Amino acid sequence: MSWWALAVPVAAIAALLLGPGWVLLRASGVRGLLALAAAPAVSLAYLGLAGLVLDRAGLRWGWGPLALGLVPLAAVAWLCGRWLRRSAAGRRLPGPWSRRHRLGGRRSAVLAGALLAAAATFLVPYLLGLGAPDAVVQQWDAVFHASGVQLVRETGNASVLGAMAGQYGAAPAGVYYPAVWHGLVSLAPGSVALVTNASVVVLGALVWPLGLAGLGRVLTGRWSLTVWTPVLGAAFGLFPSRILVELSQFPLGTALAAVPGALAVWIAAVRTAPGEPPLGSRARCAVSGLVLATTAAGVAAAHGAGLFSFLLLVGPAALLRLVRELRRWWRAGRRRHVAGVLVLLGLLVVTGVGLALASPTFRAVASYTYDTHDPVPVTLYRTLFDLPTAPVVPGLWPLALLTVLGAVRLARRGGPERERWLLWSAAAVLLVTSAAAGGLGPVRVLAGPWYSQTPRVSAVFPVVAAPLAALGLHALAGAIGRRLLALARSGPRAAVDATAAVLVVLACVLTLGWSAPWKAERGSRYTLPGPVQWGTMLSEEELALLRRLPRTTPPDAVILGDPANGAAFAWSVAHRRVVFPQLDPSNESPDQRVLRFGFHQLMTEPAVCEAVRALGVTHFYQDTATVAEGAKVSEDATGLVTPVTEEMLAGLEVVDRGGTATLYRITAC
Repeated sequence: MSWWALAVPVAAIAALLLGPGWVLLRASGVRGLLALAAAPAVSLAYLGLAGLVLDRAGLRWGWGPLALGLVPLAAVAWLCGRWLRRSAAGRRLPGPWSRRHRLGGRRSAVLAGALLAAAATFLVPYLLGLGAPDAVVQQWDAVFHASGVQLVRETGNASVLGAMAGQYGAAPAGVYYPAVWHGLVSLAPGSVALVTNASVVVLGALVWPLGLAGLGRVLTGRWSLTVWTPVLGAAFGLFPSRILVELSQFPLGTALAAVPGALAVWIAAVRTAPGEPPLGSRARCAVSGLVLATTAAGVAAAHGAGLFSFLLLVGPAALLRLVRELRRWWRAGRRRHVAGVLVLLGLLVVTGVGLALASPTFRAVASYTYDTHDPVPVTLYRTLFDLPTAPVVPGLWPLALLTVLGAVRLARRGGPERERWLLWSAAAVLLVTSAAAGGLGPVRVLAGPWYSQTPRVSAVFPVVAAPLAALGLHALAGAIGRRLLALARSGPRAAVDATAAVLVVLACVLTLGWSAPWKAERGSRYTLPGPVQWGTMLSEEELALLRRLPRTTPPDAVILGDPANGAAFAWSVAHRRVVFPQLDPSNESPDQRVLRFGFHQLMTEPAVCEAVRALGVTHFYQDTATVAEGAKVSEDATGLVTPVTEEMLAGLEVVDRGGTATLYRITAC
């Protein structure tokens, strides 16, 4: 298949991620780069809301309902923008966000070049490792998400409350799961594997760099940060490569890709530039609050850990601003007000913790544990040097160096004081990452919202490390540029810009394209050809067997087999329903458990045939490859992995073979 096959699904997914949010933000008064950067977060909020509403209304998930549903929301956003503009006009001021974030002609061209460089930095190793546009990713989470996309396509339900119920045999109909990514991807044309890979392209090469560009723009006002933040951010492997490519955690990756844009909106909303309505104006507070709530809701809709990641970054900045205001009130004699705010803040914290602990979903997520006990210095080194997505020695040292320089630049006296929250946010991320790695003992509970998994938390670090690295690059280029007499005639600014460009190119070359070969090799571990890390689910011949299912089985066929050894892919590859669409054995129905543990007793145990008839099973898929041979096999699925015996063949009929796998038709029941 040609790589051009990605073009249409990429365009469709990009339109869904950028279109609704951009329309709503523009209507509410947000302009320029900021509107583009924050558009994905707002779009995710809209898609999450639309999924819920369409499900409750009994309407099928699709392009038409989404387009119609956007109209009234756009009208409300326009009324909010009009209110804001009138409020500004009454004070003879321009509307907020109307000037600072617009793109001029020359700057637009420079930014486009920077975004293309950022996209190439991610895409080249990703596509090299992928091997083919419709490659089937063989990874634990990838199985669940591929089945989830096919489930949304068949049911027309993309609600976060129930869309994924078909993946759990015994779960209630309204079970929660962040299904916004599944609904988004399901609308793109093409096979499940193709549209899944297209979503990775959009998230890693478009949404992530755009968000970082917006974040760089609002931080110090320097245009150079707008350009260098996405370029440097794309070089990190902790995100997007680690989450989207190696771990296939697509909902979390969607949320994290939208975080920089949401963070940029938050910063822009709480700052007032000359000629803008004051923060205390009713219109500005209301409209800004609505925009902020919508962006945060979009990140949360994509994945709950995305919201905690956003709060982990925003929290230090909000606390610093609150402390400054309380200090000012205290000096002004308003001590009762200070006490009242502190009491209210304490009540909010206690209430928030109580609600979280009372939530079954939160408790289930926080109960996950991983057997890792890395010392804090090891975790800090691995996070700062972008391991394991870069070579162990010396790691991605240019980014580490620039990040440290940027932190020093902020910390020293005379640095941009209002951006020092970046240091506290980076420290918060490193603290929770160290807790997740087990280096802080009982403090590990802090990583509960991220399933206590280190890669999920460390993926947040590039959000703050990228602008810190851009600040470090600016400081380093300034120091060198001032000493380059050959560039003195061009002026200080030109010298700094030219020096920064040279430094970035040099760093890219010295790290072999920001460790592109290393990332490509790691990405290739989860697709064919070749052995798959953590066990091969499908060989080339077995994948061909699944692709023949539309010819060898009827449309209503239901296939039983070990999900870890390839059977689960029958649904997403060939559109044939399966008994086990995912690898997690929890929440299985009694009939599923009977087959999982006892199908090898087909000819001797009546309960097996009862379960077969109850679930409508028509075929049995078995791969005899073992763990010793490099295959992935469920450890406890005795009924599915026990080799078919002569006795069982009396109730089974061979339909097709491929590699070490055989497809049988069940005749015994």
